[in-house]
Amino acid sequence: MKNVLSAFKFTLPALLLVAAFFLFASDGGHYALFPAVPDATTIVHAETTGGHFAPPPRAMSSACGSLQSANIGAVTGSATYDACDSDTISISANNVPSATADKQYSVQREVCGDREVIVKVLSVSGGLAGLELRASNAPGAIKVGLRTVLGTSVQRFVRTSTDGAQSSNNTTAVGHKWLKLVRSGSSGSTYTSQNGSSWNFAATYTISLPTCVQASLLMQSVNVNTTHTGVFKDLQFSSFTAPAGDTTTVSFDQDTISADAGDTVMICVNIEHPCVCSPTEVDVELQGSGSPHLSGYSTQALIFDDTSSQKCFSLPVSGAAGSSTYTFSLENLIGGNGAEAGVPETVVLEVTGERLSFCGASFTRTEIHPDSVIAAYDRFGNIYTAYDLEGSGGSRGACAGPGFFLFDFEDIGDFTVEEQNTICEVFDDLSDIISNPLGNNVLIFIKKAALEEDVLAQGSAIYPNGCGISYPRAWEVITGPNNPLVIGQRAGILTISNLIADWNTFNEGTTPPL
Repeated sequence: MKNVLSAFKFTLPALLLVAAFFLFASDGGHYALFPAVPDATTIVHAETTGGHFAPPPRAMSSACGSLQSANIGAVTGSATYDACDSDTISISANNVPSATADKQYSVQREVCGDREVIVKVLSVSGGLAGLELRASNAPGAIKVGLRTVLGTSVQRFVRTSTDGAQSSNNTTAVGHKWLKLVRSGSSGSTYTSQNGSSWNFAATYTISLPTCVQASLLMQSVNVNTTHTGVFKDLQFSSFTAPAGDTTTVSFDQDTISADAGDTVMICVNIEHPCVCSPTEVDVELQGSGSPHLSGYSTQALIFDDTSSQKCFSLPVSGAAGSSTYTFSLENLIGGNGAEAGVPETVVLEVTGERLSFCGASFTRTEIHPDSVIAAYDRFGNIYTAYDLEGSGGSRGACAGPGFFLFDFEDIGDFTVEEQNTICEVFDDLSDIISNPLGNNVLIFIKKAALEEDVLAQGSAIYPNGCGISYPRAWEVITGPNNPLVIGQRAGILTISNLIADWNTFNEGTTPPL
């Protein structure tokens, strides 16, 4: 809990002023607590100079496990596939490779370490469809794999040196539909299958591949003027690790936004190195209270599930009076490639509004029963009978002692122990600076109630009828005759808005909240 209002800066000095008013307000002057800075309730569009800058869409990192297409050797080709779903993949290519320079269109994923990749070949309309592990997408890269026309044999191939001639030959594979490659250190083994569960060995090669390679589906043409297509299904990667890649970072697009009360601002978040196949999620949380300009704010959840590099949302700023600052932070990041917050990871919204001028008049009762006698007034002109001023005996709440003050809480259950302690401390400090030679207790009536939006609290002395505003009851108690009837009556009234959610309590130290 925060002690006496963080958003409104309703701190210790403010309560001291309220309490002091009871004792010294002999001129009937208006007094009310209000924010040191404005408050608001509408909406318009305000942006910093130059507006928000959205960086261009960025390519997905291979560390995210997504499939990507590759045109190797400048062929005319295309591919149809879902980057995150290896169910069905169609690849077309037109051009003929040589022994030392590949010409093919591929769909691939970068993988690291040892293990296996499997795929089912559904159809081949001319040309060669295949599966390979290759060092890079250079036409002369080191590689190992299988190619097929879905006949009675399969073509096994290997290139053991960069830009060297590949070696290839056929082996019998009647009825095969499935291809599998297994990497174990410098060994690359190839297999075929009719059903994807019982495998037939094709060949093993000793080959020097880097730790991370491209596991690729490929389509090669056998005629420079003809486009051939292969269709694949159920691409599976087993036990490979993903490349380290760049960490996915999320940050606000600026660290400060200025707005007038009543505006609508845009809060934008940028992402670097996104992962389409592992969407990044982040919550934009408001730190502390949203009063008075952002009372209706709820945490915004942003999801980067495409290649966009920026997500924004509009934020209505209330048109209430006063000025204040609000800090938003990035929380609960998940997804991406180890997603984390970048810089800036917070954004401060500075809201400027009109200064408060309304002091918050309090009206309770202006008429009484004809047989009743007016005993006193407050500074708002409200009427009190002697019965209205009778206290319940007074208490000190949960604190050890508020000096010579006693409190008459309308409902002590409305105040937490920390809030009671704060009030007690304020009045105890007042007792240290105000002389009370008679040692009489001053009874203060305290309650929480609904007040005007721009009023945090109201305080008034009680003025006995006939004495005017120059002789408040609190002053009478500590300086006048020891009249037990006067001493037992309420000498002041303090009403605190029941909308105040954050108090700055002494349990959290004496530093005023921001």
